[in-house]
Order: sequence, then C-alpha cells, then structure tokens
Amino acid sequence: LNLALRAAALGDWSWDAITDVVTFSQRAADIFGIPAGPHMTWTAMQGLLHFDDRDRARHEVERAVAERAQYDIEYRVNRADGSQIWVAALGRATYDSAGQVQGMYGVVRDISDRKSAEEALRHSEERFRSLMEQAPFSIQVFSPDGRTIRVNRAWEELWGVRFEQIEGYNILED
Repeated sequence: LNLALRAAALGDWSWDAITDVVTFSQRAADIFGIPAGPHMTWTAMQGLLHFDDRDRARHEVERAVAERAQYDIEYRVNRADGSQIWVAALGRATYDSAGQVQGMYGVVRDISDRKSAEEALRHSEERFRSLMEQAPFSIQVFSPDGRTIRVNRAWEELWGVRFEQIEGYNILED
C-alpha cells in the first residue's frame, strides 16, 4: 500500500468522528504543509482551506456521510508558508453496527500543476475566442480531417451563411 501511495504521489488521512481529529500520513502532511499525525480537528482543518472552498468541502463531507457515498472533491489549501495549492481529496466514511458514522479515511493529492495548466488553457482559449470574434477578416477553422469546426462573425457576414448551416462541412470531400 505504501509503495502504491508513493508511486501515485498520494498522502493518506483518516478522521475520527467522535474526537473530530484528522490524522495525516507524512505525505498528506507535507501536501498540506502541516506536521504529520493526529494533531488537528476537521473543524480546525477547515481553516486551512481557501475561504471560498470551505462550505463546499464541508457539504461534500456531510453528503458523503449521509448518503454513504464516496467523498470526492478538489479545493484550495492555504499553507502556513503563505503558498496556496490545489488538492484532490477522496474518501469514504466508516460506520458502526448501529449505522452511526465512526469516521472517514481517504487519500489526498496535490493537483496544483494540473490546475495551473487548466487555467493557462482557459486563458489561451479566451484569447483565441476574442481574436476570432474581433478579427476584421474572415476566419474558418478546420479539424485535422477537414471538417469545419468554427468560423467568425466576419466570415458569416462575408459569405452570408451562419456557422450552424455549415458546421461539420468537410472541405476535403469536395
């Protein structure tokens, strides 16, 4: 298990519902920028989460416990060194024989690089869309197999045809 966790860059954690204490493995603690072990309550740990993500994370835990479902969420963590990271947390609650929640266990992974790449892609797409819409000249974009996948307003005005009328048209078939 430890080899698999290391290979996947995952840290593991557990939460005791009675004491509200969360126990972090060394890798999970490193991700959050806190000491390993059982030293923080889930209530206190929420203070590490980005303000905008706290309620969503709490609701996801409550939902997973109530529905006996998997806890699966991404949120931002404010680390003690002032940095902010994104994590993906996955877990599942445990219950006693009477059906009362005993706690939860799971894994966490730093996904900051992926989130940065997604943000860069989002900005790139916004710039592309802006260029397409503001360009004073006609632009038609094709997929690698020759199908029309996008045109701009100038193209529609020049040709008097709406994109919806030619979407998917394959230039290589004529």
